[in-house]
Amino acid sequence: MPVGLACLPPVLIEHETEILDLFFEKNPEEALREKIRTTQPGLIGFSVRNVDNQLWARTEYYLPEVKRYVEVAREESRMPIVLGGAAYSIFPYTALKYIGADWGIVGDGEVIFPRFVKALENCCDPSSIEGVVNPKSGGKRFKPPRVEDYDNTPIPQYDAIRFEDYISEGSALSIISRRGCPYNCIYCDAPVSEGHELRGKSPKRLVDEIETVARMGAKTVNVSDNVFNYPRGYAREVAEEIIRRDLKIAWGATLHPSGADENDLRIMRKSGMVVASIGPDTGSPDMMKNLNKGCDLDQVKRLVKMLKENEIGFFMSILLGGPGETRQSVEKSVDLITKTRANVTGVRVGIRITPLTKLHEIAVKQGVVEADNKLMEPRFYITDEVKDWVFDYLNNNLKGMPGINIQ
Repeated sequence: MPVGLACLPPVLIEHETEILDLFFEKNPEEALREKIRTTQPGLIGFSVRNVDNQLWARTEYYLPEVKRYVEVAREESRMPIVLGGAAYSIFPYTALKYIGADWGIVGDGEVIFPRFVKALENCCDPSSIEGVVNPKSGGKRFKPPRVEDYDNTPIPQYDAIRFEDYISEGSALSIISRRGCPYNCIYCDAPVSEGHELRGKSPKRLVDEIETVARMGAKTVNVSDNVFNYPRGYAREVAEEIIRRDLKIAWGATLHPSGADENDLRIMRKSGMVVASIGPDTGSPDMMKNLNKGCDLDQVKRLVKMLKENEIGFFMSILLGGPGETRQSVEKSVDLITKTRANVTGVRVGIRITPLTKLHEIAVKQGVVEADNKLMEPRFYITDEVKDWVFDYLNNNLKGMPGINIQ
């Protein structure tokens, strides 16, 4: 569900906004043409959530499709075209040049986009607005503006997107309670794009949003933060607020093993938590250090034990092929998978390299990618130690186990 777009209408109340979700359209290009013809917009925006599917073995690259939609918009309108979205913010200059839009919004759109629209409305050049880029910006680095107080941001206008259609398809509504990540896994772009400092909603403000969507008919909510149970106490306070309001809703979140607390999990389960996502990435202590996971294997096993004791289902993700991966470390990951028996385990081979991460630095140093490669087109890190045999090994050792997804 494109919940990011639902954040924009409430901060653009002085303007008419129309949202077109191409997911449900059988002919997306024609739907886009028709929307532009009927609404005659003064500004056209495209939200880019993903650049690619991040799979080494069967890579799908999405930006050519976005580029085509921008070309269609150009054919139907002379109005400015602007790009935004989580994925776009990682490659603001290279993606803008490739796709061919006029402007780009980097960072928290709730803050930057209203300023951008006001500048265009007043016939001013938006280039001076921090977080706004154009093809002439020259690739300069900057720190985009952030939402300073989420409790004073309006609740997203969920009825502006095809909320009921997604709900009827069985989709869980994803809500972000906070941005930023205090951890620093070597491959993750979150600290780069969102910062290390957590910024977000108080437990009360978050539950206000959950209560709103529950009244609209949502049965399941996923709090899709990078890490939900940090700092300790936040997740418990959210659960206690859900209980206090007697909300009947199932919910899930991503939990970090180092922040797991037995009492907190009991309260979270009582409030309706039914599923957790955990990402140890490996069963090897050495690889946990190499990936800079911020936890150890004992903490992972302790979290798994607590989830099972509280009857909370969980998804576990494993990433193979990173720096230092060997046959022995892969064997330890397979051992963790078979002993853990998560409801679903995603095993991904190869790690997408994104700019300004530690993995990017390692890849350049080892000659995996060129120093001047902007990495907009997918490139992957997978050590030669495992690449030739790892898929056969995984299939031979995990074949027939329920809930295993090898990619």
